[in-house]
Amino acid sequence: MSLAALACSLALSGCGRKDTSWESSAPTVSEPDAIAYVSKNFDYRRYYTNEFVREASTPPERPLSPTRKLRLGLYWVANDQVAAWFVGQAKGYFKDVGIDLQIVEGGPQRDNLSNLVGGNVDVYAGFAESIYQEITSRTGTDLVMVSANLKGTGNAWIMLDRTVPQGSRSTHRVTVDDIRGHRIGVATGAEYWVAFVQEHYKLGPKDMVLVNVGTTPDALIAGAVDLYQGWYDDQPRILDREGYHNYVVLRFDDLGYRSYSYISAVTRPFFKANPDLLRAYVYALEKSLRFVIDHPAEASEIVALDCKDYKLTPAEVRWRIDQDMPLFLGNASEPILAFDDQHMLLTVAQLYRYHQIELPPAQ
Repeated sequence: MSLAALACSLALSGCGRKDTSWESSAPTVSEPDAIAYVSKNFDYRRYYTNEFVREASTPPERPLSPTRKLRLGLYWVANDQVAAWFVGQAKGYFKDVGIDLQIVEGGPQRDNLSNLVGGNVDVYAGFAESIYQEITSRTGTDLVMVSANLKGTGNAWIMLDRTVPQGSRSTHRVTVDDIRGHRIGVATGAEYWVAFVQEHYKLGPKDMVLVNVGTTPDALIAGAVDLYQGWYDDQPRILDREGYHNYVVLRFDDLGYRSYSYISAVTRPFFKANPDLLRAYVYALEKSLRFVIDHPAEASEIVALDCKDYKLTPAEVRWRIDQDMPLFLGNASEPILAFDDQHMLLTVAQLYRYHQIELPPAQ
């Protein structure tokens, strides 16, 4: 099953707490005002740390003893989007530091963020959006983010360039003319990004027609929609499998959207009680992700073998690693896995502007 549009839906809808229609998500304050409000009224830095990432280049003095079981609850299914954890298990990096890493799949009917809050997993691997939604909700949980595999978002709108044969690659770049007056396939709960694109291109409410779609790009292939909201490193692979190579992608990162993806988050009580365990975990994860970056071909072989239930080839895994490489590395201003204060401020300010989180009243 693909990450697809349902990923967009779940990441922003959290536990169903938000009204996610694109009209209700339309911003009512400017970006500078949102940044100023968040800076003054919300201690966003409290909820993430680079403490363990800064120490990740130095191995622990000794493995944890006895070995500690660590339950990692994924946002989605255990396919190649979680390559670093598969590599770390296969290479023995987690075992070497005394961690028995147990991967708990997420996906439909498997809400591992709720499982984290309920104590049924120890670490949640998810997105900045849903994590801050949980933190800021009226019944929210005090969470701490300790690392981020991807310094950005995979969210994108995908279009088939029907001016070229479906078996050919397109060099077309999506413009506002491809959006205005066209049908956008969006999963329920993902309308937040429609408001983001609408504002970016200064489009009015009647300039796009939203069509509710499912978790695969069938509607795009059938011509029922003109653009499809999904992930740039997911749906294109599905299209390739179906023989549609003429896709083009509008990545939200390229439009100025800011986020972090596949964040490792824990509850604050767990964070306070297990510093040595988390230090070992981040060390092993950094070593694993570094291997993916430095040895993508071998990593692809490892992950394809571990993802046999999803019938992925090494070439398909390598394609995804290549797509994600810029987000693994970020802008090189901070180490892999690390958070940047300004980047996170912009992330939280976006969520506030588009009414995806509730913040305290102005002081």
